[in-house]
Amino acid sequence: MQFSFFFRVLIAILCSFTFLSEATADYQKVYVANNGSGTVSVIDTTTNEVVATVSVDNNPTALAVTPATRTSAPRVYVANNGSGTVSVIDAATNEVVATVSVDNNPTALAVTPNGRRVYVANNGSGTVSVIDTATNEVVATVSVGNNPTALAMIPAGQGFGGINLAPRVYVANNGSDTVSVIDTATNEVVATVSVGNNPTALAMTPASRGIGIIRFTRRIYVTNNGSGTVSVIETATNRVTTMDVGNNPTALIAVIPSPADSVFCPSARVYVANNGSGTVSVIDTATNGVTTVDVGNNPTALAAFFFPGLFAAAKVYVANNGSGTVSVINGEVNKGTVGVGNDPTALAVTPDGTRVYVANNGSGTVSVIETETNRVTTVGVGNNPTALVIATFNPTELLMNSWAKYSNMKGTKYSKF
Repeated sequence: MQFSFFFRVLIAILCSFTFLSEATADYQKVYVANNGSGTVSVIDTTTNEVVATVSVDNNPTALAVTPATRTSAPRVYVANNGSGTVSVIDAATNEVVATVSVDNNPTALAVTPNGRRVYVANNGSGTVSVIDTATNEVVATVSVGNNPTALAMIPAGQGFGGINLAPRVYVANNGSDTVSVIDTATNEVVATVSVGNNPTALAMTPASRGIGIIRFTRRIYVTNNGSGTVSVIETATNRVTTMDVGNNPTALIAVIPSPADSVFCPSARVYVANNGSGTVSVIDTATNGVTTVDVGNNPTALAAFFFPGLFAAAKVYVANNGSGTVSVINGEVNKGTVGVGNDPTALAVTPDGTRVYVANNGSGTVSVIETETNRVTTVGVGNNPTALVIATFNPTELLMNSWAKYSNMKGTKYSKF
């Protein structure tokens, strides 16, 4: 019996070293919210196969992931728009470990940088629910404007001169033409900023460099769907400037060079999907100059990958809902179009930039685009996939979870070591 135990330990250790030697990159799963099925599909990115289908509540609409730690896997939070709940999925087991009641029609989610709080925009109640991820209970409900639709999180210490003591959450209130600012230290609204008509999406750009170690303000860019404009909020003062873009701007994304590359590459750019114009507006954040790029019909969502290096550049992927295609923009040039399924609605790029996952709402599928060749693989999921998110596990964490399971085998005690 003693020999048998130590033999199993030896095999586990040898397998562990093999695992570590082969683990050259983080491991990802893609979680897909199937709005019409009340399920979440889980795709293994190594095989592009569905490895689990998780039942949640009605009309899952949005997803967010808490960061993995060295001892625990990420958790996926699912906003169930039709049930007024948030489902919590343990990414290690793909099981629902909690269902949290919030207010009406949860529509968007944001996670604090430390993963301890999840903020939920309740479109039908004009509130934001705050979930403590340690207990999965609502610890605060914050009244904001009408029909909150989108959230953006600013990290701690990034206000004027770095004096903010806690992250702040910016909330786009589609029915009030305002953005509410929540201080996460107190969970109170500390400012309400007027913007254009029907704000729908938010994106944050980095703090600009000042003198010495001082870093001045970040900016929040807001798409105003009913005005054909983007509002730019200076986070230190909440001062607003407005610029014209295309018709019905629906989504936007900020592409941010790393500090090491910023000498040799352009300043941060904001890409705006103009659903009613079939265009993407490219905003140079240094000058607020706007360039227009033609794409397919009804661009709805954006995702990007930044390639670092001496001649750093970004690829931006645009889901053209009305064309069943994805446009590929490099800088300010449309480099081509890739056919996917019907009504592409959401996208996500793997951390290494090698693949783009596209939720095709009208096909019940996810298209996987290999970015080097634009070759497409199709994965069947549930009905009306609406959102997707990539959860990352690091090899050390996977090894520790595997070892914990092994060490808890029947009859095995740590004292035997």
